Amino acid sequence: MFKYLFIILIVLLVFPFNTFGDDYNAADYISDGTMLYCEMENGKEFCEQMREIGLWQLFASEEWKAFFDTIPPEFLQMIRGQQQQFEMQSGVTVKDIAEAFSGHVSLAVVDVMPGPMPMPVALLSWDLGTQKDKVTTMLLQMYQGFVPGAAVEEYEYNGYKVSQLATPAMPVYCAVMNNVFLVCTSKVHLEAALYGKHKNSLQSFGQYQEIKKRTLRERSGLFLYANTERLISFGVQMSGQAQQVKPIMDMVGIQALKGLGTGLYFKDTQVVESLYIHMPGERTGFLGKILPAKPATTTLEKYIPGDLIAFRHSFFELQGLVDAGLEALQMFAPRQYDQFTGMENQFNQQLGINLRKDVVYNLGDEYLSTLSFSGGLIPDFAIQMTLKDPEVFTAAIEKLLQMVPKKHRYKFLWNGYDFHYFNFSSMSEPIPVAPTFVIDGNRLLVTLYPEMAKNLIMQKQGHFPTDMMTSLGEYKHTDIQYLNIEKLVVPLYRTAIPFIQSMIPRSEVPIEFALLPSGNTLKKYVNNAMQVWFTDEVGMCLEFHSPFGMTPLFALASAAAPRKSYDIEKPPVAKPYEKEELEEPVDVVSEDPGEGLGSELLGVEDVRTWKNKDNKAKISLYYGNSVLKVHLFSPLPSNILSYGNFKLSAKDDLGNEIAYKPGFGFRTGSEHKKIDAYALKNVIRDKGLRVDLEFASPSRDAKKVSISGSFEIKTADSKTLELKNYGELRKNLHTTEDISGLKIQFTKDCKEKSVNLRISGDALKVKTIYAKIGDKVIKSTGWSSYKSKEDTVSSFWFRDAVTDDANIYIEYADNVKMQKVTVEVKDQELP
Repeated sequence: MFKYLFIILIVLLVFPFNTFGDDYNAADYISDGTMLYCEMENGKEFCEQMREIGLWQLFASEEWKAFFDTIPPEFLQMIRGQQQQFEMQSGVTVKDIAEAFSGHVSLAVVDVMPGPMPMPVALLSWDLGTQKDKVTTMLLQMYQGFVPGAAVEEYEYNGYKVSQLATPAMPVYCAVMNNVFLVCTSKVHLEAALYGKHKNSLQSFGQYQEIKKRTLRERSGLFLYANTERLISFGVQMSGQAQQVKPIMDMVGIQALKGLGTGLYFKDTQVVESLYIHMPGERTGFLGKILPAKPATTTLEKYIPGDLIAFRHSFFELQGLVDAGLEALQMFAPRQYDQFTGMENQFNQQLGINLRKDVVYNLGDEYLSTLSFSGGLIPDFAIQMTLKDPEVFTAAIEKLLQMVPKKHRYKFLWNGYDFHYFNFSSMSEPIPVAPTFVIDGNRLLVTLYPEMAKNLIMQKQGHFPTDMMTSLGEYKHTDIQYLNIEKLVVPLYRTAIPFIQSMIPRSEVPIEFALLPSGNTLKKYVNNAMQVWFTDEVGMCLEFHSPFGMTPLFALASAAAPRKSYDIEKPPVAKPYEKEELEEPVDVVSEDPGEGLGSELLGVEDVRTWKNKDNKAKISLYYGNSVLKVHLFSPLPSNILSYGNFKLSAKDDLGNEIAYKPGFGFRTGSEHKKIDAYALKNVIRDKGLRVDLEFASPSRDAKKVSISGSFEIKTADSKTLELKNYGELRKNLHTTEDISGLKIQFTKDCKEKSVNLRISGDALKVKTIYAKIGDKVIKSTGWSSYKSKEDTVSSFWFRDAVTDDANIYIEYADNVKMQKVTVEVKDQELP
């Protein structure tokens, strides 16, 4: 499929499609509590705006077309052949697929399903236009190809046909509403979308509207919204350490962060990528000190040099940064803070100045750094800052200069300006830099050489580049970084083209590289790049403007980056997670507490892999790239409640402990997770436990390794408790009888959409809770819990109201048994 994406993109950009419902927007059908939402609102408009960028216009130029026409027709025929093969196999044309991507496409994480291992509820919305039948048929065929023999169940809801697809992880529900293809991991949420627009929709949410407007600047583009307030709350809840986390959050000031958005769109022939952070209200903590809500002043604008390569101009509140850093040091390392302040006080007494107040805090709120040409081969680099009190700063600097030996510090007068510079060279060791600074009124100028300072000190007619001001529009920047790409790319291009045209053997390459676009043509379409930071009382926005886009460049760099290989040394041994030989585990765990798999799990089979076929349990050891890897598989009974207290240690034959990394992955059936502790708790799965462990390398002289350890398994029967009349239950604060060592009481905080319980005993035994009103089942959509004295208070939330006449059903674990699995591998030889 991926080899056809280039063809699809070209077709999508060339053909103007308009067969979609312009009024459809998935944000109308999901709630304002949606956690994540990613969309391309209008694919047709997005692609039309893409044609405006300089890079697209370059490829559409006559010179580029002339070069492209020299590509051998055999290559184009090969592409057309691949296209025809794809169309024959799928039953749809590439043009059909391109048309299908011309409407609205979005993916939302609307909620999280509660449980021992919470799962996100995802909803995909795809406006297929007139191609809905062809594309949905193709997707169904692809699904059946990936999951052979899988059953597809169908039913009708609100006049729409709903298909339930069985997948290895969970069932998936899909339907077509008008021209919109909907796929969801939750039956309840899909049916809610089919029912109609949400009363409290994301689209009507003021925060969402504000973030989208500021992120895309009312352009069509790719957009990602995150409800960070809810995500942070959920993360704190899942950590189970709210009391420890809250002071840190208050110190950082993260509670002011309400949401964020990222976007990609096209404007003024450029690609724009943006990140908007929504922080309305007062900013406290560290964020309040380092993220001011004000734009940069323009006092230093007139000092921007003419022949510019790059510059950075920003609001620069050094005092806030220093204070925030010292507060963090005092909180997390009080001893080091006391040492630092003591040294600072001693230094101030010796020199007779206040280093922090007279020098550091005296540096003003505006910063400018520039890189420019002045006629030489070495570009001029300079840093300029405003000064709050030039006289105090100058006096303090004069005292600081006394610390530098006279043979290294020099001062001279030029055109009425006092120049200070340092020269650390000797006849035997020349150092090619002479740092220089000049104080000009309330401006501090710092350069690498006196000559650079002379080139720049007289510059007082500068201004911001015109294209930068056009891109900024009405916005006032807090920080901006500007790069004149034309001055870099065009000379490099003009240098590279002669080598390409002369060194590639023309007789062997059937492409006319002499027809590549000239440097002048490239100069027309390659514009400049900048990174802009806006900030005000409502939020902050970071934008990247460039001819090509930073995201594609990062993707290419990531793809080209070398990766560490974990392949084992020859002879090769198939890795267990690549081989499906463990798909049929059997329940070998005894029902009698204290008994389980035998301690002898292994027998030598071949090089570096030992197995015991009799027990249907396996350990595989691999050694390669100086890493010892252990893969353990143990069958688990279907009624498992949890497993934990897992520990595994390794030694070599010299008696040395082999270091173990506490973060390891484990598999249960087809699931895979990553955890960072020894204890594996609260996971309910069938089939088996798969643990992938990684140790460091054994000692260099070691010949053998030994592995030993154990873990515990809890099994339980699943039971359901039925309690009638919810109104009476919450009115009388009903308390259940003793069930499996649990006592469950309804609290006075029970509401129509939240059932609150006080649980005495092991709260992990309570799996879930749901309500029934006649034949209608209302499942809980989320949960939270906290400790209260010796009990646990748990809240279960419902999307629909639970009326007083509803019955409440509590699923819980009963008849819990403990069993133990031991592991013992002795003196296995290393290769």
